[in-house]
Amino acid sequence: MTVIIALDVGDRRIGVAASDPTGLLASPVGAIIRTDLASTLDGISSVVRDRSATSILVGVPLGLQGEATKRSEDIRLLAARIGAHTGLPMVFRDERNTSQDASRMATAVDLAGGHVDALGDGSSTGRRARLRPIPSAREREARRRRIDALAATVLLQAYLDERRRLEDALTDALDDRTGDN
Repeated sequence: MTVIIALDVGDRRIGVAASDPTGLLASPVGAIIRTDLASTLDGISSVVRDRSATSILVGVPLGLQGEATKRSEDIRLLAARIGAHTGLPMVFRDERNTSQDASRMATAVDLAGGHVDALGDGSSTGRRARLRPIPSAREREARRRRIDALAATVLLQAYLDERRRLEDALTDALDDRTGDN
C-alpha cells in the first residue's frame, strides 16, 4: 500500500499526520513552523522522505456553501509549490472544523498535561479540586503544535475511512454484478 501525508495548513504552523502503509490508520507526526517558504518546503520534504510518502492530502477550508475562499485559494497556491518541490500528487479535502475537533479531543484527553478528574467531566468527585498552573509560553506553543498535528490526523483519518468505504462499496457492487459472494 502507500503512505499518505496530511497537512493542516495554518498561518504559523502546518500540522502533519501520516497514514500507516496499509492505509487504515492515521497518526500525528508533528507541526512544521512556517518561517519562510524554503524552510517550510524543506520541512515537508523531510517528512515525505522519512515516511516514503506517495501522496499529500491538504486540508482546504471551504465556505459555508462549499465554495472556495481567499484562504482556500492561498492554501492551494502553497500546495502547488509543495507538489512541485516534492514531486508528489496533491489531494484536497475540505477541512472545516478539524482544528475545533482536534482541540476538543486534546482537551478530552488532557494533552496539556494537567489534571483530569475521575469522571473526566470537570465535576467534583468529593476531593478537593486541583488547580492547574498557568501554562508557560513554551507549554502553550507545544500544545498548539499537538493540536495542529491532531487536526491533520483527524483530516487524514476521515479521508482514509471514506476511501475504504468507497472501495468496499465498489467491491460489493462488482461482486453483485458478477454473482460472486
